[in-house]
Amino acid sequence: MTLLLAITTGCTPPPPSDLFGVDTAPEVEVTVPDAHSLALMLTEGEAGAVGLSALDLDAATWTEDVLTLNADAWLTVLEGRALVVEGDRVRLFLPGMWDTPLAEWMMDEGDAPVAAAVCRDQLFLALYGRAALSVHDLDDGRRLGLVNLSDVADADGLPEPTSLAVVRNRLFLGLGNEDRFGGDVLGGQVVEVDCRGRVALGGWPTDAPATVASIPLDPSRLMVIDSNPDGDPDGGLRFIDLDEGWLSDPRLFEGLLRQELVGMTPNGAHAVVRTRDPLGADGLACLGLRDYAWTPLFNSPQDLVSAAANDRGEVWVVARAREGVPSSRSEVFTVQTETCSMGAPALLPSRPPLSVAFY
Repeated sequence: MTLLLAITTGCTPPPPSDLFGVDTAPEVEVTVPDAHSLALMLTEGEAGAVGLSALDLDAATWTEDVLTLNADAWLTVLEGRALVVEGDRVRLFLPGMWDTPLAEWMMDEGDAPVAAAVCRDQLFLALYGRAALSVHDLDDGRRLGLVNLSDVADADGLPEPTSLAVVRNRLFLGLGNEDRFGGDVLGGQVVEVDCRGRVALGGWPTDAPATVASIPLDPSRLMVIDSNPDGDPDGGLRFIDLDEGWLSDPRLFEGLLRQELVGMTPNGAHAVVRTRDPLGADGLACLGLRDYAWTPLFNSPQDLVSAAANDRGEVWVVARAREGVPSSRSEVFTVQTETCSMGAPALLPSRPPLSVAFY
């Protein structure tokens, strides 16, 4: 890969399930770094493969393709561990120790995880193909139990999870509630999960599929994107007051913005917002999380596919060249969140980027 770098300096838990095996590595002490030092990036490879590469943020050195993965792979970093998911296959790694995972296991067929979070030292996986969350030991991957989501599923029996977020040891699940038989979106939900008892508690209904995100600066609120790509003028950004338990009216209306809110990445006092206009063009904006000040940054000729925050005051945004648009190119650029301003492009990879995570 050729790169141009411009770095800006309760209840008793049930016994483990024996439904499937878990391969574990020798015991290794896991420490969470004091500050982010690595950017882990998934890039598109040849013949449908995906490569995982690592960039040392301090030394500006690149280690290419430390893992070669399937096309459906996704990655996140949780409590000092890199979680790598390929369909039904799940692995936990210590970044920098890619030869031997901490744990590796196969989910039941069709139970592909789509989101992950750590709550009270347990790994929770949201499953697309089952009305449940799968709960695992964070060190060796043993399944500790399931959280039954049948009561919050829609007519097809599945709730269609979109996201997980943890705030002050409370776990929240965003649901899409799409009727797979009829193809209709039935309205979403936000559901709270008791991490100790592993049960779904009360929830908040939304008019459209709900995506949740924590706000590190403000643990009294949960961010909810209640977005409707079909143009519901009431879709937008809401907050749940976690002390009082109420869901706010939209603080941003998609109808007034004339843009769909595709994704939000909080960092400090602001969030970087990926948007899409009625013609399908992507854009980027900055939102003040205290005053809701809206600062448009630019409209992009590219597809803005993902974003991630680091503890250096940046959000990295992954952009992919759009087919048929000569002016677009694949790159990963930075937003300085304190000033809501664009930084220099961080990376210009020779292979299209897919996502980034920080360790």
